[in-house]
Amino acid sequence: MPHYPAAALASLLMLCAVDSFTIAGTLPPAYLFYLPPLAAFVGACLGVVGLLAFTLGRHLPIWLTRAAWPLAGLGVGLALANALGAFARLGTRYDELAKYTLAGCLVGGLMLGALCLSMQPSTRRPDGFLGSLGRPMRIVLALLLLIAIAALVYADRTLYVGLYREGHLALRIISLLLSSFALLLLARELRLPAIDWRGGLALFVLALVPAFGLQKDSAYTIHAFIIRPWPTITLRMARGALDIDRDGYSALLGGGDCNDFNSDINPGAQEVPDNGIDDNCLLGDRKSSFAKAETIPVPEQPSPMNVILITVDTLRADRLGIDDPTFGPDGLDTMPKVRAWAKDAVRFHHAFTPGAWTSVAMGSLMRGIYPRKLTWEAYYETNKYRMVRRPSKDTLAKGEKAAKMFPLSWNDPREPLAHWLQRRGMRTVGVVDDGFSQMLSRLVGTQRGFDLYHEVNPDPEDKKDLERRRKTERRPRRRKDSTTATIAIREMRRADQQGRFFLWVHFFGPHLPNSKHKNVRSDGESQSQMYDHEIRVVDQHVGRVLEAADTLQTPTAIIFTSDHGERFAARYRSHGANLQDGVLQVPLLARVPGWPVQDIQAAVSLVDLMPTILSLTETPAPPWLDGIDLGQLAGGKPAPKRLLLSDTWQYNRKGERFNDRTAAYDGKRKVVLDRIDHSFSVYDQQRSESEAVRLEGMAIDDFARTILGYIEDAGEMKLE
Repeated sequence: MPHYPAAALASLLMLCAVDSFTIAGTLPPAYLFYLPPLAAFVGACLGVVGLLAFTLGRHLPIWLTRAAWPLAGLGVGLALANALGAFARLGTRYDELAKYTLAGCLVGGLMLGALCLSMQPSTRRPDGFLGSLGRPMRIVLALLLLIAIAALVYADRTLYVGLYREGHLALRIISLLLSSFALLLLARELRLPAIDWRGGLALFVLALVPAFGLQKDSAYTIHAFIIRPWPTITLRMARGALDIDRDGYSALLGGGDCNDFNSDINPGAQEVPDNGIDDNCLLGDRKSSFAKAETIPVPEQPSPMNVILITVDTLRADRLGIDDPTFGPDGLDTMPKVRAWAKDAVRFHHAFTPGAWTSVAMGSLMRGIYPRKLTWEAYYETNKYRMVRRPSKDTLAKGEKAAKMFPLSWNDPREPLAHWLQRRGMRTVGVVDDGFSQMLSRLVGTQRGFDLYHEVNPDPEDKKDLERRRKTERRPRRRKDSTTATIAIREMRRADQQGRFFLWVHFFGPHLPNSKHKNVRSDGESQSQMYDHEIRVVDQHVGRVLEAADTLQTPTAIIFTSDHGERFAARYRSHGANLQDGVLQVPLLARVPGWPVQDIQAAVSLVDLMPTILSLTETPAPPWLDGIDLGQLAGGKPAPKRLLLSDTWQYNRKGERFNDRTAAYDGKRKVVLDRIDHSFSVYDQQRSESEAVRLEGMAIDDFARTILGYIEDAGEMKLE
């Protein structure tokens, strides 16, 4: 038993070394200097925890010990299944996957408990049952454990990367446990030392070197930790141990806390203006802004043109294939109708979304304001894909459970684009398909400013509606992109007869889940190929809307874009977890009366659409907009020097934030701040999906200071 701390120490060092030399990324000397003592100290502490657990088991009655380990393993399996949402998704369209997840977690938990029991020391077997076996058998078992570790590491790096955080953490912890057991089985052969109090003190002293050496401006070194799983876990555990005021941030190891004796002061705190305290440890005390919107006049003259805004959910910019022969008629040919229409449009080749989720991007687009400046409300998505403000027995139907939390900003006090156009006399119409979600539902306030807001896929509005639908139909009927186009064309023609109008059409087609469509080209079963298959479907129906718009007799500006893109892995595709360019870059096309056909290379953002549309309709704009009028670029004026901003965040069903990132970029270079780990990363946007590059000097970098200034100006995102 005295070998447990040494086994855990060696295992953590080994796993950190494997990550360091097998995961792409630079290895700065400071990282190689700080990691070993930090990992050694954390590993030894974990070994002491294991030692205490097995010591307790040794002093319990045999029958109780034999029952305790399997029950503990079963409890761990149930907790993991719950964290992965298996229970919440039973009875939904993911029922089969939920059952497999639940079964796998239970079986895995029981196996883990049985393995711990077989390693439990006793008076009769001081090295445990497995440790008391002969040398050949112990060597074979150790090799089998190493093979299992390799399989777990492979699964961790290839399956659903960026998703199911709890599952990946479980794989890593089990890897460490199995590695420790493998070393314990060979403790005599490897001559593992017993770490006494003197060795523990030496490890503690060594750990002080990185504790004080790593500072919040050591971005290059910290990033080397953050991009590798086990070094990340090691750094987070050490920061947690050194977090004196238990506010989630440490003043040491580059944690960014500027006062570790006051839990109200930390990088995640709400900045209170003019209180003389730097509450969020960014750029000093924030000063109040007393700027108020002046009375905005209502135009007396009608708008010179109609405006049609078409957004397609989850559409990458590269799927348009403009100027890319591999996407032409002889290539992938994903969007032939839109591609043909784009020949007579202004094409913005470097357009970006302000948010990696629909919930983040669309609220920002419709108000022309970057996401963190908006007022957000906490909504919980249930396993029935309803959005509820506060899950309770009064709001949830039988079998309905909260699955995750999504902040929504549709009730921000600043009025959205449709309001200003409606206010100046235009008819405002929304035709929206948000698929299986309710992120664009009128239930969350999306309809503000629209004379007519047509939801193509109306979801259950409340608990009673959901229960009624469940009794009358086994599966909810879902309409298709064709329905969205048909309704949009009908409402377009009606609105055209009533004067100037603004029409927003949102297609859901390319979003998961993948479907098979008859008479539509399909190149294969990979995630990328199925994605292209879905895009070919939506292209047909977007093309119908574009063709109908060309028949209008009144001048009409048409803008085509997406809320965000998509990223691909071997077995899945996703968005929202990070700020990769494949998710941030979106298509943006505009055919506007008076705008010459051209290609614009300047980096632009979806927050530019509101000021652009207000300008096209000669509608006075409110003073708080972050975007610019793209008509200036179309008119030949040079693009202003500016950095664009994007955000993403993720919350679990308890409302706890576990991912929070902000990026500043100009189309050539991008800097990302991870607010959870307090680390910066720099990317070359001229190389597709590039790895992070060197980060020295980030404290005075314009990109980093833009991010910090943005967060300081916006204040901490506060959920209501």
